[in-house]
Formats: sequence, structure tokens, C-alpha cells
Amino acid sequence: MDLTRTLVAILGLSTASGLNLYLTVLLVGAGQRLGWVLSVAEDLGVIGLLALAYHHPRIALPVLGGILLAIALLLPLLLRALVFVLTGFRGALRSVLGQGGPGEIPDWVDLKALDLSSAGARRALPCFARKVTGLPRFHRAFLVEVEDGWHLVHHRWFRAHSFAFAGTPVRIYPGLLWDRVVFMRRGRAQILLTGRDWRHALPAASARP
Repeated sequence: MDLTRTLVAILGLSTASGLNLYLTVLLVGAGQRLGWVLSVAEDLGVIGLLALAYHHPRIALPVLGGILLAIALLLPLLLRALVFVLTGFRGALRSVLGQGGPGEIPDWVDLKALDLSSAGARRALPCFARKVTGLPRFHRAFLVEVEDGWHLVHHRWFRAHSFAFAGTPVRIYPGLLWDRVVFMRRGRAQILLTGRDWRHALPAASARP
């Protein structure tokens, strides 16, 4: 039983570490109130998981299996969130010395802009979805301006897709790592996150009433 308890405790510690990494990445992209809730839930969950793994190893095994399955199912979100966090830090550091340029925009984005307008893109910049209808959280995309206005271009299911926004941004909120850019689409606010190193390429926001 001591050997079983030890092995389950090790598995529980490994699972808790993975859960800790997952929630830590989510905390960076969460709002202040949600971030506080996730932080408390993380601490309580890790303590409870380790206690269960040590005192009741046979009960802990199926619980750990369920947690590992959930982590595996949420792995795509974790990977997107990790890329999001690393890109934010890189952009903040690079903004001190320089800025992003057109040469960093992928060819498939330029080709999609040509589909939208024969004149191509006037300007384009990378972004991440914070709250966008039809896109998962932290999904990487590109804001592209063509003759008829701004479009969001993204790659999903091995194909390039796009949809148009209504006019220019209604709000832009500068941040430490990310700037929040708010467009309107079908009467609903669409929130995008752009790095500080691309702040120069942002369109001007509409004047507040």
C-alpha cells in the first residue's frame, strides 16, 4: 500500500503541476475578477488533489484519470494561450526598440486580401481573438484593411477565412502587454488583442459620443 500511495502521490503531483501551468496561462488572459476566482480555485484544487492522492490512492486514481483526460481535451486551448502569452511578452519588449512591419505578415494573408480587393491590403497587423463570434479564445488572426474597410482574416480547418467589420474601431484601450481593439459586427462588440509592437498600425478609433 505504501508503494501504491507513493506512486499515486507522484502522479498527483505531476497532474497538479500540469494543472497549475494551464491555469497560470489562463490567468494572464483573464479579467481581474475571473483571474482572482481562478487563482483561488487553483490553490484549493492542487491542495485537495495532493491530499486525496496520498490518503485515498484508490479513489484518487479515477479522479486523476478524469483530470488528465480533461487536460488532454483542453490542450489546444492551452497551446493557443501559451503562444498568446509569449507573443505578448515579446511584443512588449520589442516595442521598446522597434515595431512590427509588413514583412512579418504571412503570404496567405496577403493572398486573402487580394481576394477581398484587387488592390490588396492597405495595411495588416496580427492579433488574437479575445471575444469574437465564431472564433475560439486566443485564436490567432490578422486585421486587414482593404478598400471597403477592415476585415478579420484567420486560418481554420486548413483554409483562410475572413469577415468584415462595421467601420473603424469603436474603442481602443492601450495596455501593458496588449491593446484591446473593439469593432462592431452585427450589433455586437468584437474584442481583439494586438501587441504593443503593432500599435503604430492600429486604425484610429471612432470618437466617443
